[in-house]
Amino acid sequence: TKSWCSGAGAKNLAKLQSGLHLPVGIRSMKITVTLLAFLLAMLSYRLLFGDGSIQELSRLNEELRDARSELVSLQSRNQSLRAEVDDLKNGLDAVEERARLELGMIGNDETFYQFVGGSDSVSGSAD
Repeated sequence: TKSWCSGAGAKNLAKLQSGLHLPVGIRSMKITVTLLAFLLAMLSYRLLFGDGSIQELSRLNEELRDARSELVSLQSRNQSLRAEVDDLKNGLDAVEERARLELGMIGNDETFYQFVGGSDSVSGSAD
């Protein structure tokens, strides 16, 4: 059979097909492509699993949402405590209310009545 290549071109084609010899341009291109593929794999791994990864970003966003909701509830609590402090500083009504509820105190012009027993003693004395 007759080849479409003859002479030196056929020898070079035979060397290329056998893989024994690659021209310098193709060899450097293979090295470059291999290095770029390796760098791409490293960057992809870091993006998916390393510091600053997508998973970490999602976790940090969730923590941020939780912290913001806790901040809102704490701000509300602080506001109510500030109002209570202002009431205690400025008005005697709040002090009097706390004294009645927490300490069981009564005013000077008030009379304290304590009822002992329940409804059984009232219904039992009717006989």
